[in-house]
Amino acid sequence: MRLLMEGTSSVTGDAFFRSLVQHLACALQVKYAFVAECYEDNKTRVRTLAFWDVDHFGDNVEYDLTGTPCENVVHGEVCYYPKRVQKAFPKDHDLKALDAESYLGIPIFSASGEVVGHLAVLDSKPMPDEPEELSFLQIFAVRAGAELQRKRAEEARRESEERFRHLFESSPLAIFVHDAEGNL
Repeated sequence: MRLLMEGTSSVTGDAFFRSLVQHLACALQVKYAFVAECYEDNKTRVRTLAFWDVDHFGDNVEYDLTGTPCENVVHGEVCYYPKRVQKAFPKDHDLKALDAESYLGIPIFSASGEVVGHLAVLDSKPMPDEPEELSFLQIFAVRAGAELQRKRAEEARRESEERFRHLFESSPLAIFVHDAEGNL
């Protein structure tokens, strides 16, 4: 667990999410870990921000939540299946492709309490009946929530700058920018 804290303490943005899933999988000794963000208001689809696949980073994907254990998580519930997760979600083909036996997912909340994503770990072997690592995951879900909000704020700032730049460059009129005192 110390390695997970050290591995994520000094990084931000995409590097944080990648470090989080890699160190989380290692610390919990599971094959898969991922962090995903909701990007539709109705929370029916998510996209992964980082995915750890056994011993390397997997490609980020977008997927529908219907019929997956993640569907419950984005509605604010911790979802824990220590064994037979495929039987609980027979229509989730990704669980089958990963040969998943167990799953633990925890929601990621914004500062206002809205679910903005989730953090999950999966393995091809059963997990303990009681999720000992739940409080540990909750701590990192809080950090992931803060990092996700920071990422979204940065993206909004960049988009705003780009719109302003485009407006400024395409305007046929002269544009003067001044401060409150009228200085150029």
